[in-house]
Amino acid sequence: MRRRNGFLSSCEPCRRSKLRCDHLVPTCGRCRRTRKAATCVYRPNSTRTVPLTTESPTAETSLTSESMLLTQTSVPQTRLEPQPIATSSHALRDRYIETWSRRLALSSTPSFLGVTSFSAVYSENEASMKQHGSITSLRLPQLNPPDAQNPIFAVDRRQIHLGAELLSLLFDDFALYRRTAIACEERCSRGVMDLPTMSTICDVVEGMYSSMPNHLDPQSRILVLSQRLFEGTIGELVTHAEMTLEEYLVTLAGRWEAIGFILTLSGIYAAHTTADDPPFHGLGFSGTDHKNLGILATAGGDLCLQFCESVGVMSDPLGWLLLRHIHLLTLVCGDHDYRPRKRLGELSTLLFAMGYHQLDAGEHLPFFLVEGQKRLMVLAYSSDKELATFLGCPPLIAYRFCRIQLPLDLTSAEVVAHPVMREAAISKLDAKGWNTKEIIKGVTWSRVALLLGHVRELVLEISLDCQNVQVQQRADEIISLSQEVRNDLPFYLQWDERTETTLRLKSTIPVYIHLDLLYSNFLLQRILVKLSLAESETLVSLANQILKAMLAQIAIPYFGLPSAGILAIEVLRQTQNARPWPSERRFARSEVIQNLSNLASHIQYIILPQKGNYEICQQGRKVILYILDHVLAAPADASTSSTSSTSIRAVSNDLIPSDWLNEEWLNDGTHFIKWIDGISWNE
Repeated sequence: MRRRNGFLSSCEPCRRSKLRCDHLVPTCGRCRRTRKAATCVYRPNSTRTVPLTTESPTAETSLTSESMLLTQTSVPQTRLEPQPIATSSHALRDRYIETWSRRLALSSTPSFLGVTSFSAVYSENEASMKQHGSITSLRLPQLNPPDAQNPIFAVDRRQIHLGAELLSLLFDDFALYRRTAIACEERCSRGVMDLPTMSTICDVVEGMYSSMPNHLDPQSRILVLSQRLFEGTIGELVTHAEMTLEEYLVTLAGRWEAIGFILTLSGIYAAHTTADDPPFHGLGFSGTDHKNLGILATAGGDLCLQFCESVGVMSDPLGWLLLRHIHLLTLVCGDHDYRPRKRLGELSTLLFAMGYHQLDAGEHLPFFLVEGQKRLMVLAYSSDKELATFLGCPPLIAYRFCRIQLPLDLTSAEVVAHPVMREAAISKLDAKGWNTKEIIKGVTWSRVALLLGHVRELVLEISLDCQNVQVQQRADEIISLSQEVRNDLPFYLQWDERTETTLRLKSTIPVYIHLDLLYSNFLLQRILVKLSLAESETLVSLANQILKAMLAQIAIPYFGLPSAGILAIEVLRQTQNARPWPSERRFARSEVIQNLSNLASHIQYIILPQKGNYEICQQGRKVILYILDHVLAAPADASTSSTSSTSIRAVSNDLIPSDWLNEEWLNDGTHFIKWIDGISWNE
């Protein structure tokens, strides 16, 4: 049936929803897919009056060119313009049902199901059941509905336009994003699987855009590329044991995860640099431009994650993108922000769903991907412990529920080398998988991070335990484990003050390892002091060791501020009411004051304003200087300034209780920064 204007009539459900109808009878394709055959009817004439004026030539040309565009590029003929706002509640309801029916149909089943899952009994006894012809094994449903065969039906057309907007921003300054993403991978060791990948990914992405037909205008080319990326993201990332890294990256580049990598790594690099760094030379970059680069990269990476979520993706690249985006959020928003931990929850859920916590041998995967999965799980576990420590909340990934495998301590070239060369490199590792060439690289830190994270998790368990059961015994076990971890490290990863000069020329990782183990012991001692199970001298001594080592590493927000808080308050407390210290643990007051002054200087000149922890660090610097001013204030002449001296002592006595370490004044749940916020600043 035709309308007055000569076009075929749409069925009622499609007309009310303002969706394109294929006019098939007795039931159109859309109603058949959405199971609305009973309501799929065609009215003889349109219920609306046909306007006397025809559509403008500009609009007609636009729709025609878009239809030709989709036909010429072998894309399913679907109009890409945004949906009009529904004027009827029924139409709005139908649109929501249609959109979410497509999304829910593409939901993914976890590839790993544990021993308590609904199918475990059947799958574990599958062999014995096959011996009985009357018993069949329970199988998981295969989520391959007929309607999901064409990827276009799983993608909201508004998302295609949103993706096109993001691609426009990317290609407007692609050279900059490419340069900064590659620089981040090379200098910050922040890439995909810790392998050299960004150059190839950027080349393929740029080639995809350049290969679009020349007769298309730029906006049309962007629209088609956006749609192709959605189609690639929905499709399975097929791998095989003989696959090369380049083949894998070419496949990966056709997905939204690849776009997310380019943007996220650019943001990470921007957070670690300033507008005066070499990659920005000759670009006329101002400080505002540099800051905006980080903002756009963060927003773009987040949008790519939303695209992946909307089509139900579960993949290795998505795990790496989440990990890097979490790191970017901590840099931009700060470790204290809610958003990094929220994304970490998504990453942990993904890893458990894909079975990374119980990895098998991976014989069907290429070697570089097997090692990449190990590295991803280890780094996610480590990031979880860092955020849990900073926020004082329970970790999301528990060691006792995982069988985490350490990645081999191989270089990037050895991981992707020919099998014969790779096996020769593996044979040169020691019995525990460490390299014997004394080379410190990214994967070296990945291996160490798992060992340090296990110690930290045990400390967190005690600090968050509401029952306080066998605390002293558990603390002794943790201290013993910490020392065991330190002793089992290769000698080139062990650090102390005597070897500082040599190792700092190679890497700061040994210093960081030393700091992390000290800090775990520091947190443990805080708990013991709070429970009156230890004296405060050990805690203060550990804080001093951390501060001295920290000045070589500059891990200020994570290690520096808590230890500086203990020392600054103790200095002020001893100023107002000195107490005797054991001779073997003399409180080095002058050294502590000097180190606190150095820390305040580092905070002022080294912590970049674009860092998410910048404000926290500046608050810490302010309180350190406030305390040092009172401690170092020269006593005035007694005959003329007795009132002033009394005033200073009064401030100090009111500020720090004499039993501050043993009471609830600075308990385990009240961090140094929270105490800072409670101070009334008059200066």
